[in-house]
Amino acid sequence: MPKKIVTGKNKVLNKKENIQEKSKKTEETQEISPEKKKKRTEKAVITFLIILGAIVVLLVVTYLIFFSMKYSKYTYNGVDFTSVQEGKLMFYKFSIPVYYQGKEIPYNFYIRTNPRILKNVVFENLQNYQLMRKIVIVAKSNFTNCDGDQVIAMANLVKLYTFIGANVSVQYGNSTLCDLSGKTMYLNLEESNETKIFQVGFSCFQVDVNNCEILKATEKLMVESVVKYNAL
Repeated sequence: MPKKIVTGKNKVLNKKENIQEKSKKTEETQEISPEKKKKRTEKAVITFLIILGAIVVLLVVTYLIFFSMKYSKYTYNGVDFTSVQEGKLMFYKFSIPVYYQGKEIPYNFYIRTNPRILKNVVFENLQNYQLMRKIVIVAKSNFTNCDGDQVIAMANLVKLYTFIGANVSVQYGNSTLCDLSGKTMYLNLEESNETKIFQVGFSCFQVDVNNCEILKATEKLMVESVVKYNAL
C-alpha cells in the first residue's frame, strides 16, 4: 500500500486546523452562562452600593461633626457661649471675670434659653440701661404657674448682679417702683401678653413676661448686663 505523502504545505494546514479547533473548544469552554452573568452583575451592583453608602455615611458624619462644633459655640456682642448637654436639658454657658485671692478667674453661668433667641427679645432704650451699685428687683406677679422657673430666674439674676458688684434686693408688690434720683435701678417684673423690656424711668425698667417666659426675660437681662460689664 502506497504511503501518504505529507508535504510542508499540508503540515501547515493541518497545524492551522488544529489551532482553530482548539480555539473553538476554548471559546465554548469559556462561554459564561446567563445565570452566572446575572450573579456577577448583582455582585458588582451590591459592591458599588456598599461603597456609595460608605461614602454617604462618611460625608454625613463629617457634616454633623462640623455642624455640631459650629453650632455649639456662639458669640453675642463679645460674650462667648458654649452649649452644654445635661441629660435631656441643653444649657448655654458663659463666663464673667471675677477676682479670687488677688487673681482674675472666669466664673461660669448657665442659662436655658439659646442666646440666638435672646438676641431677638425686645429691649427698648437699651442704650440707657446701665449697671448700678444698687439694684432692686420687684416681682409684681408671683408666676406660680411657671413650674418653678420663677425661682431659677430670680436666683440667677440676683447671683449675676451680686458677682458684678451690685447690692441686690428683691421685693414683692403690685406697684411699679422707680427711683427719681437715679441712684437705684429698679427692675419691675410683671406678667403680660408679650415678653419684652422697656424703660419706664431714669433708671427703671419694666420686664414684661408672656406665657411664663420668665427665664427668657431675665436671661435677656443677664446677657445684656454682661455686655455692659465687659465694656466697663
